[in-house]
Amino acid sequence: MIGGRWTGVDGAAEALVRVATEVSRDEVVADAMLRVSRPIAAEMEEALYRRIKRVSGETGASMAARQVNKADVPGIVTVAIGPLASSDAGWRVKFWEFGTSRLPARPFMRPTWDERERTFLGEVVKALHGAYARMVTRVARRAA
Repeated sequence: MIGGRWTGVDGAAEALVRVATEVSRDEVVADAMLRVSRPIAAEMEEALYRRIKRVSGETGASMAARQVNKADVPGIVTVAIGPLASSDAGWRVKFWEFGTSRLPARPFMRPTWDERERTFLGEVVKALHGAYARMVTRVARRAA
């Protein structure tokens, strides 16, 4: 809730624009998405060890959540969850996930994502709520 004193509708509208602008900044949204995505990456790592018995620690450790579009297009934040593509683990994992002509598919990333997909957006919104609350407090202090 925003509280404070404004000089008319213009002051209130200006405060709302400031709050919306602050909360929708790319780095704020990326931080919220990464906070929600990191536990999913950890679950993928656990699923990897459950499904594939002969896995090195390096492969499991490569499972991560990271922002992949640092400054490409303002207003669009992309977070990738999975192995680092440039590592050997990223190369190996695709064979376990999708299979080959000699190796049956043993997916662990997609089932993990499928379990969390329904709640992902809601969790990101909850994570953004903290940034929203901080900005509302800041704006209310200025307006008081």
